[in-house]
Amino acid sequence: MKKHNQLLATVVTLCVSFAANATSTALAEQYLRATQVPEMLQAQIQAYADEYAKNQEPAHRQRVHEYLERVMGWNALKDEYMGLVRSTYTDQEIKAFMQFTNTPSGRSMQSKSIMFANKLAAISAKREQAVSAQYRASSAQTTPDDQGVQASDLAISKVEKFQSGDQLYFTGEIKNNSSKLARGVSIEANLFLGEKFVDQYSAYVTGAIPAGASRFFKISCGCKGAPPAAHDTFKLQAIAGY
Repeated sequence: MKKHNQLLATVVTLCVSFAANATSTALAEQYLRATQVPEMLQAQIQAYADEYAKNQEPAHRQRVHEYLERVMGWNALKDEYMGLVRSTYTDQEIKAFMQFTNTPSGRSMQSKSIMFANKLAAISAKREQAVSAQYRASSAQTTPDDQGVQASDLAISKVEKFQSGDQLYFTGEIKNNSSKLARGVSIEANLFLGEKFVDQYSAYVTGAIPAGASRFFKISCGCKGAPPAAHDTFKLQAIAGY
């Protein structure tokens, strides 16, 4: 009994210690806003949109911008970013950082963050465009046997839909029925109201999928204060990578 009580006391102590070190939700959001993460994400989206929709019609540029907002905007990533901050830093560390941001050096660095994010995104977008163009050119010269996995080779099953507040989730399993390794596979969740397409979300499958193997996936749709569009049906579609 004495050993049992000692073990119980140790567990309670560890739990209290973890609670004391865990970063609160309010501080996590304060940290993200202090580091101008929402603004940097917006700058990145604008840089990507400018590169991908260069010389395109305004309507096309707007569609690209809206798509990027759903994929990498603040509303799309806020909860995941806050969870990452809470699991990485303690309250003490964040408070120390916040004190630094109020110094002249801290304010100077903060004022340059958005400009830095914009330039970084522009470099990444240009590089990705160049690599994509090279890949398309090399793909055009390959025979069917040399080409990667096709969407028809990817089978989605065990799909379930969950609702939590304003957020909607789809989980399931995807199997690679080809004889090749599938990399860069993504899954789209298309939402419909009657016959009308109303919204779309997507997620990349973690890791490559060997021939004949399966991977589980999860797609997050919407976030607090910004739920997905009203819909009554949905369709999941696999997008082949390479």
